[in-house]
Amino acid sequence: MREWVPFLKEEVDEYYDLLKGRFNTEFSDELIYKLIGFLESSTIVEIDFNDLVECLEGCVNGYIILNSKEEFDHHRIRNKTKSKSIFANFTYSINGSKNFSSHFLSWADEIKSTISDEGFMLVSCSLTDDESSEFYMLSHTNQHESTINIKGKN
Repeated sequence: MREWVPFLKEEVDEYYDLLKGRFNTEFSDELIYKLIGFLESSTIVEIDFNDLVECLEGCVNGYIILNSKEEFDHHRIRNKTKSKSIFANFTYSINGSKNFSSHFLSWADEIKSTISDEGFMLVSCSLTDDESSEFYMLSHTNQHESTINIKGKN
């Protein structure tokens, strides 16, 4: 676990330029800044920039964003195929359960069960003074899905 140190504006700009240069218009500015925020805040289980890039490579043909375990479970039940690429972040409230490490391990194992054998999974974990939150970005190319959170080429 590392101590949280906010990125300098120059660091944020550099990560933004690298991601925008690599993926052009595949991902919105809002999403790119959100992902940079995860790079910055993931202090318990950190993520590496190069791993994030590899994960995003798996999402260039389409992806879906989910914001809760319930949404993730619903998506998993409706879609029988495993994802090619998954990025998931769990941010725990410091005011909540102090047993987040065992929860995180079981949470990550469950996510791992939804990735294809050749797929790439990236998980991160952080703490916050606010409410706990979750974020899931899954590669998704099912043209029959009607969820409005789908982005990319279908």
